[in-house]
Amino acid sequence: MTGSFAFGPELISRRIVAALALAALVAGAAPARADAIDQEKLVANAKTTFDRMRSDAGFRRGNDILRRAAAVIIVPEFTKGAVIVGGAAGDGVLLARTPGGGWSYPAFYTIGSASVGLQIGFEQAEIVVFVMRQSTLDKVLTEEVTLGGKAGLSALFVGKAAEDQLTKPDTDFIFWVKSQGAYAGITAEGTFIKPNDGANAEYYGRKVTALQIVRGAVRNPNADPLREDLASR
Repeated sequence: MTGSFAFGPELISRRIVAALALAALVAGAAPARADAIDQEKLVANAKTTFDRMRSDAGFRRGNDILRRAAAVIIVPEFTKGAVIVGGAAGDGVLLARTPGGGWSYPAFYTIGSASVGLQIGFEQAEIVVFVMRQSTLDKVLTEEVTLGGKAGLSALFVGKAAEDQLTKPDTDFIFWVKSQGAYAGITAEGTFIKPNDGANAEYYGRKVTALQIVRGAVRNPNADPLREDLASR
């Protein structure tokens, strides 16, 4: 009959299956978008943390060290007990200096430490890590690195190291760590730095390594304010 439709059991069954498949697809896509939004928020918070470091009156060598650094890793929230019981961890972004003097797009990383509080105890802190040597950056871009032990990687901490020690040529990392306005610290021994491949894929929309990111294989304009901030001084 014109203007009416008949639905047999087989057609109804197919439509139910299709509807369920679509619902599953939407449900599966939602967390991925949420994760991408999380990465955008992390990049925005990294800019805030970097600006705080730049304005830290107690860190007079900050701009000089930045000019010497091969890369920076910015962790807006380094939280006690986040991953390791009795330790701390946090997600952050790594930006490397480009041949033209600018800064790469961010690669996502995780920093963790088995113990915390060189000077004070804290629940949450902000971290900026200066990667001071290109050979050190090459390791960080291709593998998980761990400070101390057999790694042979050296680190200095602002607030603990003397000002004249912060530009030693053999230093691999310089850590600026603050919690509620006071210097904090993480123990170098056992601290790990590793790429977060899942976050990189979410942010750039495809699987990509940290090395590919800093070499310019992908872009995300949402990170431009952070990149411009690093290049501004």
